[in-house]
Amino acid sequence: MINILFIQPYASNLGGVDSVLLQLVGGLDRTRYRPFVLMTAPTVYVEKYEKLGCKVLFGPVAVFGKPTDPWYYFRNGAKLVRSLGAIRRIVREHRIDLIHTHKMEVLGPNIVGKRLGIPTIQTVHELPRRPLAGYRFIGWLNHLFNDRIIVLCERSKTMFRWGGRESAKLVKIYNGIAVQSADAASEAPGASLREQLGLHEDDRIVIAVARLSPMKGIEYLLEAAA
Repeated sequence: MINILFIQPYASNLGGVDSVLLQLVGGLDRTRYRPFVLMTAPTVYVEKYEKLGCKVLFGPVAVFGKPTDPWYYFRNGAKLVRSLGAIRRIVREHRIDLIHTHKMEVLGPNIVGKRLGIPTIQTVHELPRRPLAGYRFIGWLNHLFNDRIIVLCERSKTMFRWGGRESAKLVKIYNGIAVQSADAASEAPGASLREQLGLHEDDRIVIAVARLSPMKGIEYLLEAAA
């Protein structure tokens, strides 16, 4: 049995990483893999992970993204030191064989893996933004401390190119859709979506496949459609 520790650094109730991670955990072959998820705080997704037979753990996770205040990096630097010990204890207690971190700005789990000789994977959900040099620096740290780096689209690869060379550790895997579940939902009896929402046959429906947060720019779609 291979024990996998998944790292979810954000305590969010909006979806995003959790939606992807839930699908990944749900698709594991339980005769071969035993999943653990490390979160920073309880969310509505804890129950969903546990329903899939996943053990949820809580502990510090250091994130080095865009600074929100002058003390951002100092605070997260201190958290990084604390997280190294906490994650090392989790790895040893649960005999973790593989560490899979989500979000590129997370440091700590991959460092622990390297120090203990445990394979590490980091899934990059981000797209490159300005300053690109900053993202490439974080990408270089990902390259240094991980055995494989998963990107979800071609554009994300630009964060892993330095001096005309690209990281050889990149693997592109698109986010998947549970086709069988979607088919079952479409064939389920009951009122249609239009009837549930009180829409007429000639009303247009636009579907945004994304979590509802300001960075997704949904308000611009609504303004354009108004």
